[in-house]
Amino acid sequence: MQLVIVMLFLAMTQCQSIPGRSLNFREGTNRQVPLIDRVFFVNRFSDGVKGETEDTRKVSPDGHYLLGNMFGRIVISQIKNDGLPFHQPDWQAITPDSMTATTYSWAREGRYVIFETYGKEGGGRRVHVVKAPQEVGEDSEKPKVRALTPAGLESSVIAMPRNTPEEVIVAIENTGSVGNFDLYSINLRTGNRTLEVEANAQVDLLGVGPEGSVRMARRQNHDGSIDLVRVEGGNKLGDGFYHCDWAEICDPLSFANGEGGLYVKSNKGGKRDLSALFRVDMETGRSRLVHQDPMNRVDLKDAVFSERNGQLLATAYDRGAGMQWYGHTPEMKEVLAFLREKFPKGNIRLTPQSSRKWLTLVEVSGDVNAGKTYLLDGNSMTLKRLEDRTDLPSEHLASMKKIEFEARDGMEIPAYMTLPKGKHPKNLPVVVLIHGGPWARDSWGFNAEVQFLANRGYAVFQPNFRGSKGFGKQFLNSGNREWGRAMQDDITDGVRYLIEQDIADPDRICIMGKSYGGYAAMAGLAFMPDLYQCGISVSGPSNLVTHLGSQEGVYRFKLRRRVGDVSTKRGRKALRAVSPYLNADQIEAPLLLAHGGKDSRVNKCESAQMAHVLKEQGEIVEYLLANDEGHTFQLKENQVALYTRIEAFLADHLGGRYQKDMPDYAAERIKELTVEPNDLDSSGCPGFG
Repeated sequence: MQLVIVMLFLAMTQCQSIPGRSLNFREGTNRQVPLIDRVFFVNRFSDGVKGETEDTRKVSPDGHYLLGNMFGRIVISQIKNDGLPFHQPDWQAITPDSMTATTYSWAREGRYVIFETYGKEGGGRRVHVVKAPQEVGEDSEKPKVRALTPAGLESSVIAMPRNTPEEVIVAIENTGSVGNFDLYSINLRTGNRTLEVEANAQVDLLGVGPEGSVRMARRQNHDGSIDLVRVEGGNKLGDGFYHCDWAEICDPLSFANGEGGLYVKSNKGGKRDLSALFRVDMETGRSRLVHQDPMNRVDLKDAVFSERNGQLLATAYDRGAGMQWYGHTPEMKEVLAFLREKFPKGNIRLTPQSSRKWLTLVEVSGDVNAGKTYLLDGNSMTLKRLEDRTDLPSEHLASMKKIEFEARDGMEIPAYMTLPKGKHPKNLPVVVLIHGGPWARDSWGFNAEVQFLANRGYAVFQPNFRGSKGFGKQFLNSGNREWGRAMQDDITDGVRYLIEQDIADPDRICIMGKSYGGYAAMAGLAFMPDLYQCGISVSGPSNLVTHLGSQEGVYRFKLRRRVGDVSTKRGRKALRAVSPYLNADQIEAPLLLAHGGKDSRVNKCESAQMAHVLKEQGEIVEYLLANDEGHTFQLKENQVALYTRIEAFLADHLGGRYQKDMPDYAAERIKELTVEPNDLDSSGCPGFG
């Protein structure tokens, strides 16, 4: 079963260091490593910057072709079996430049490729299909792309049933109920749509069985609690069989092989803090613990199931220094033992690829290694290298170290620290890089953005502040309604800790992030104006009242509990107090803003209104608007332009290194993206004009 969330999700006292704990880093030579061309880092962003565009290569069911996403273009390469040890993929685009693809997948039989897009010519997320080419090469004709869903309505792929390989299950926004979705089965060959389930204002996730029928729904209740309910007759919601309160995780993952079973990731119950894998009986609601972290430290990170029959194969946990895998079948235990022997220090990601063969895609990387991709044949226990992404010289990249510090209330906060290679770890310029979500986390491993910043001479600090996922229910829920408060205090306390340890130069600190991280960057400038010398916000909400008021569908139930209640006078007052836009008079440091014009998660007005008010105040502010992007920047020319400006901005205000030369297209694109104060568009922005 493939379960996909239908709705679009986002994410002063002195700091005390942990008693007896200090940060110890090796002394550097104080010899700077070579400046690496920024384009090399941009080429690796899809491998190392996590988000909605995270790219995992995908092998065709017959094992003959490799699929990828490069800067919003779906690309394909033939896997050659000519006896040579390795061929770098010869990628060929199969989608047009007019489309920006996000998620993508092979159809069940491998004859079609299905993908979702943001179109350049208006409309929201849309599902398309393209017939997989029979031949791949320079002279091959680009296949024709067909839209499966209507323009102007949000849509997403829910499942590809095993028993009906020429059909796909798709959610399409209901025209009379904005933010709610109808479920259709669509024939990939003809494009014919059949309505399966009508929109329900409280359902955000549907489970489709291998036969193609809807079996289960997740219902969000008005109090924020969650019920997993049976779907009867294909389209009627039945009784609930598993209930979680609003503060608990309740994520269905896969139907169990055999009747009536459902695998669920959950931390349900007053005595359980860490999420684990349970098998739930859909008739009785009884649950059985299948697996939890053997060290009892972190939440369940991942579970891998067979593409052939839904059998549980492996579970994984992220304890801070790479994924730890556990096999649940004799075959998978043998595979994991084989991979650990081959890659003892690698961070491994597994993705079963085929319902016909025992094929698994294996991606191996590290903090200074963008990684390699292999195809594992579990029958012969052999690896075939498919792709090598180690074009960045690892000897010039910087190691990422896991650290912890104590917040002002005594809570231990996990974080990562990356120091510029070769520099003494004293009085360094620091970029505080805040993850999005905020119900997500940073992890150890290769991150092209971090390496780019470190190569420019900055120490990079990534705190997993309270409210981050992966560290248990108590840690997650301690961030409820703490935007701009305790969550921001954790970031502040971490920065002060670095200053105490003499790592950070207190006069050269910048805060930067995307989505929630963009909010935190603006909040840092507004509420701690003496701590930061600059800020960078990409797609960040600046006014929590307008941001929360614009959210539709069942997601608003979650936001009401996690962030604040925009429907009450008291709730709006609390949100205004922590909204950077409404406290912009306290901002003194320069701010760089960037946003996608098609962003459906955070409206572009959130950046525009902040740019407007800061310009009126006479502050230094720069605003980049990419009308052909959504919540994240995907197109290469936009990414190069954005990071060229970020690099120059940081050099101006922190004194780091800057690569002066740039491609001609980047210089031209920067001019096109830059919005001057007099050109700010106030249309559709409440309270701004």
